[in-house]
Amino acid sequence: MPKTSLNKKAHGGMTLLETLVAMMILGGGLLTMASVQLESIRGAQRGRHLSAATNLANSQIEQLQRAPWTDIGDTSWTAPVAANQIVQRNDLDQSYSVSWRVSTLTPSLTKNLDVRVNWTEPTGRARSVTVSSIRHNHEAL
Repeated sequence: MPKTSLNKKAHGGMTLLETLVAMMILGGGLLTMASVQLESIRGAQRGRHLSAATNLANSQIEQLQRAPWTDIGDTSWTAPVAANQIVQRNDLDQSYSVSWRVSTLTPSLTKNLDVRVNWTEPTGRARSVTVSSIRHNHEAL
């Protein structure tokens, strides 16, 4: 008559302790993946805001480039002008403020154009982007 072995390995199952350790490892991995996903969403949102701000600055630079030479006199930074943009992904309204500065360079036929766009991220962090260009007075030629 063969003796039955009570050896756990012979039955091929997992103990409760092994199952708990496996669940803890799986839970830790899932939490890590969730935090990485949240940070990537925030990073994408910051990128969309930066892109929208850069587009606003470029648009203002283009307006200053197209304006008649006599209409763009030297200025220090102008008072900020509010501009609202819809962030396409979540239809979130983001407020930006646009200001610009014009200064005549050494050859009086050129002007330096600076446009700054400021905004506040949903996290409360203040951000800004500045775009600069040089305009030549082609009307005087």
